Amino acid sequence: MGQVSVTLNNRTYRIGCGDGEEQRLSELGSYLATKVDRLKEEFGQIGDDRLLVMAALIIVDELFEAREPADAGPKREREKRKGRGSAARASEADPDPAPDDPASDSTAAKGAA
Repeated sequence: MGQVSVTLNNRTYRIGCGDGEEQRLSELGSYLATKVDRLKEEFGQIGDDRLLVMAALIIVDELFEAREPADAGPKREREKRKGRGSAARASEADPDPAPDDPASDSTAAKGAA
């Protein structure tokens, strides 16, 4: 079984893969690292979770665009222009409280009152 190290936001992750898949996995990791690095340059150090979620959303958007029929192009461009800046707003928003956070549980708050 193969193994590749992928470094994202100065953290190294060891990822297992099938024999012969190392090169491809390394290329995918480099692509993801480039996305994360660009986001870090644009928004600063906003945390691993946010950077990785934002990078994943960008990559999924690329995938969806690649799957769209060619005639959807002009409509997609108009939608993109309308939504410009949404990634910046997403990075500035506070994340939802953790589900296991007692402060976020309304029943816990009622019981404490």
